[in-house]
Amino acid sequence: MKSNNILLFIAYLMLSTAGVILIKSGLTNFVNKSSVTTLCESITKALTNQYLISGAILYTLSFAVWIVILSGAKLTAIYPAMIGLNILLIALSSVIFLKESIGLIQGFGIGLLIVAICMILHGK
Repeated sequence: MKSNNILLFIAYLMLSTAGVILIKSGLTNFVNKSSVTTLCESITKALTNQYLISGAILYTLSFAVWIVILSGAKLTAIYPAMIGLNILLIALSSVIFLKESIGLIQGFGIGLLIVAICMILHGK
């Protein structure tokens, strides 16, 4: 694997993970009511929320990197591996930055995910 590809993979994973964590951080103060007034207020809050805006920018940048990665990679290997790594990083980042917890079953699932990622990346 070329060092350019590894750098692109790392960039995608970091941008995507940071984007999702920032978006989630920005959503903590939103009201979950379904009315037109609340929807308009929520849109106004979203357009002025630095976490949501920063997260959206990072997530959009990750999409641009993802397009570059997909253009030169075997989809059957790269897609499941990158999605799995993304899930893993978001789960770990959620524990660290959002103070969420991972239960025993979720931890076991993450362990299985790590095994699956290794199998996908090393399989031929």
